[in-house]
Amino acid sequence: MTTPTVSIVIPVYVPKSDHAAEVVAGLLRCVRGLIATLPPSPDWVELLAQDDGSPGIDTLEGVLPGMVKLQRNTSNLGFAGNCNAGAARATGRYLLFVNQDAFPLGEWYEPLLATFAAGADADHRVGIVGPKLLFPPEQSPDFPSTGLLAMQSCGGWYDAALQPTHRYLGYREDYPEANKAEEVSWITGAVHCWDRRAFEQVGGYDTAYQGGYFEDVDACCRVQAAGYRVWYCPTARFLHRVASVGGVKADQFRHNAQLFRSRWADTKKVSGDTISIHEAWWA
Repeated sequence: MTTPTVSIVIPVYVPKSDHAAEVVAGLLRCVRGLIATLPPSPDWVELLAQDDGSPGIDTLEGVLPGMVKLQRNTSNLGFAGNCNAGAARATGRYLLFVNQDAFPLGEWYEPLLATFAAGADADHRVGIVGPKLLFPPEQSPDFPSTGLLAMQSCGGWYDAALQPTHRYLGYREDYPEANKAEEVSWITGAVHCWDRRAFEQVGGYDTAYQGGYFEDVDACCRVQAAGYRVWYCPTARFLHRVASVGGVKADQFRHNAQLFRSRWADTKKVSGDTISIHEAWWA
């Protein structure tokens, strides 16, 4: 049996609500989109769905396409723990984490892997690569007239208060600065690809972060502290519908923000990329 190059891990959660069927439909769009954009040899990729004990559905068996390897956690592990559980059964050289509400817009396999290869050619150890994330048409003001989507994330930076914020948030997707492959301070967890060695070296995601948010930035910080670099790849494009399963609770968000601040901002282990303040996580 061929060992895959990339293991795609989809952390799944279907809430118990009136929107459960809509969430499952979004998951199916995600999976079908990934299958439609697989490389010429499907053996190069394995597709894993990790169900975090979803209360809104008894099982996804028979719902997802047969090539998807499904596992359901016996208890809810949270976003970070669920990602770690999916990674634990992955066999690929690279780990591509894709939120269930994301959808690939064309080819992603070659551009992401080429970014890792370019780093190796330059004698850089690239640990994480992220694609361009775009808002859906209904959240992109210029789409009706131009057909161009708005930028959700093209890698992140730190503002003057050392708060993580998305670069060029809301800019049109053809903005020149957002179309440069380059090293960045961090990559969002919605869609991102790890070198498996880096993931294992830092121990994956820290489950001290609750429900999602900041665990991705923290992971980038730990990867960089271990000697790896984080890169942005604009030619791999994904659409992402933010918080389609309900988002994170306000107290969890505050907990995560303060935990990240205490570890990385207050200790000055990260440095500002801009002279302005873009967010209000703690400023």
